[in-house]
Amino acid sequence: MNTPPYNLCPLLFPSSSQLHLPCEGETPPTRTSYIYDIALRPGGVEFDKTLPADLQCEKGTWACLTVLNTRPDLPSEPKRILQIIPLA
Repeated sequence: MNTPPYNLCPLLFPSSSQLHLPCEGETPPTRTSYIYDIALRPGGVEFDKTLPADLQCEKGTWACLTVLNTRPDLPSEPKRILQIIPLA
């Protein structure tokens, strides 16, 4: 039997930190990043006090997808937040 390469323990124990799962894809002429934050603990995903509320999932969200976009030919340009999607 093959053992899956996933450790789900951090999702189940409140003392653990949240999972931060980034993946990227080329979307010429840009690069799109999909970042999944998952925390099945009281309070849910950490709320970043340095960001405006409309640029992150609501407090108490357990799973959040953030979609970012960059232009590789312009490295000095900041990442653009395209979507904030509360999943659970």
